[in-house]
Amino acid sequence: KLYLHSLSNLKGIAHGQIPAEFFNKLKLMELKECQELVCIFPPDTLVKFKSLKVLRVENCGKLTEGFLLGKVGSDDPAVTFPELIDIYLKKLPKLMTIWKGVGSVENLGKLKIMEVESCNLLKYLFTSTMVIALQQLERLVISDCRSMVSIVVALEEDQDVLLPPQIFSNLRELIIKQCHSLTKLFPGGRLSKLQLLEVNDCGELEEILQVNQDERKNFDEEKYVFPQLEQLYLYELPSLKTICKGTIRNGSFKKLRKFGMSNCGNLKKLCFPASLVLNGSLSFLEYISVVGCKSLEAIIYDDNENVQEKPPPQEILPEVTELIFRGLPNLEMVVKGARMSSKSFKNLEKVKVEDCNIMTHLFPMNLLGPGGLPKLKHFQLGDCSKMESIFYDDNHGVKKAKSTAEEKQQQHRLSELIKVQPGQTLPQWPCLETIVVKNCDNLNELEWKSQQSKTLSQSLLK
Repeated sequence: KLYLHSLSNLKGIAHGQIPAEFFNKLKLMELKECQELVCIFPPDTLVKFKSLKVLRVENCGKLTEGFLLGKVGSDDPAVTFPELIDIYLKKLPKLMTIWKGVGSVENLGKLKIMEVESCNLLKYLFTSTMVIALQQLERLVISDCRSMVSIVVALEEDQDVLLPPQIFSNLRELIIKQCHSLTKLFPGGRLSKLQLLEVNDCGELEEILQVNQDERKNFDEEKYVFPQLEQLYLYELPSLKTICKGTIRNGSFKKLRKFGMSNCGNLKKLCFPASLVLNGSLSFLEYISVVGCKSLEAIIYDDNENVQEKPPPQEILPEVTELIFRGLPNLEMVVKGARMSSKSFKNLEKVKVEDCNIMTHLFPMNLLGPGGLPKLKHFQLGDCSKMESIFYDDNHGVKKAKSTAEEKQQQHRLSELIKVQPGQTLPQWPCLETIVVKNCDNLNELEWKSQQSKTLSQSLLK
């Protein structure tokens, strides 16, 4: 192991003729706060690090280049890092390229983790030539690289390089934050094993992935959109127009468990068409949070709007336990294009809907029947000025009931805090603890049909 820390005058790790076996057993190299260091690996040292497994470089203010790969026509031996597993680069403000030169790293076959943070002059991470060698990469983190335009770039000398059908074929985690110049990620069919995707604060990013025409023709599971993805988080993406550009096959997102999105102001619809849900692709989804997306019109959108006859009610989103919708002024409905059976949302425990100004209804009326929402514990609704009723029928009509004198008196007493159970049949919600509704002026008809419901109301008033 080699640790070089706070060496203010260090300009290189080696100089002059180096014995053949000098670095052959080195497994870990860590460079920190070496402010005069310009290059990590000069060409004459590259072949010495055949056993290197971990490389960490942090806060080296003058470092401009990582690996110098030689020149065209040179007699330099091939560059190999056959054991390299982990690369970590942080706070390198002048780093312009990690791999410089037209030579190639022939063997990075064991590289599993790469993290790059606060390298603000770095415009790309890999060349097309490099990507071919990175089939074992499992975790990629890029943070605060404000000049990065693309993760993979085809340089002039790479124009004849043909990418394989699968790049990053073993990538499990992809986290990208504060890359304000980044405009695109990867084609979706090339991240078939991805389990976690988080993209945060990338102001120029317009799409997460694009399913191109060639990929649409191929029906292999590899071509589905994120078939292994379990967690998807999209935050602070003001230019985002689409999550997936192109046709989304049934079978995409089939293992997704958590979805969170906030402040994606240009996005009108998510990546969840009704046909996808009806074919069971989101059957494992447990958590949905969407906040501050001012153009969003539906969570699950109708991709068969021209079909007059809709399919019969089906079990939809059975594993979801928590729904959070806030600051969605154009959200009309949660689900469009799919009819929900009474077993939909059967594991739902918490609902929070706030500042959704044009939403008029939330759930279908059949969720009020026996077995509907059996695990619901907490329901909160606020600042939804056009909300007419929590529940609607399948024709989007509302079943309204006359309020008794006692109920009208309760409405007056509750004022800002209302406990709501509308509909003709009292639902069996044994887990219910709180229902809170605030500032919903159009929601004004309540119906209580048993002593149980009155007891619930009185206890909540306290």
